[in-house]
Amino acid sequence: MRWLARRFDRPAIPDKIVETFQLPLENVLNQIDKDYPEIGLAFSHAVYELRVHLPTNEEPPFDVQLIVMIKRTGLSAEEADAIDFVKTNIRNKLDPAIIHFNPEVLIRTDEEIPFAEHRATKPLFLEYLTYKGEEPKGIRPYERT
Repeated sequence: MRWLARRFDRPAIPDKIVETFQLPLENVLNQIDKDYPEIGLAFSHAVYELRVHLPTNEEPPFDVQLIVMIKRTGLSAEEADAIDFVKTNIRNKLDPAIIHFNPEVLIRTDEEIPFAEHRATKPLFLEYLTYKGEEPKGIRPYERT
């Protein structure tokens, strides 16, 4: 239920960032789930959240840093490969004239992310990709135990 409560506590992300970064990222994830379901599943098993350093400027080009929050250290080879596959596909989908995507995508666990970095980033909320009808599809909400 935590994922449902988070829907009411979403930070505002500027429309231009949503249009030029978040929507292409969502399209990549949807396409991977459709074309490579085993990769999408491995990604979902490993990753519980995507965070982004929002640019300070309001006009392109936007400098964007992505942080992939993983559930645990010691990912399987399939999970690590899935993260690399997603990173490459996101990078290839973004328009480099509009989005300057930092080539170093940071991968962190809750224990590894510095507090200052966590506060300086915003989560990209993708849960609506999860429930389409009654069956879970796509990125599954992460419930910490």
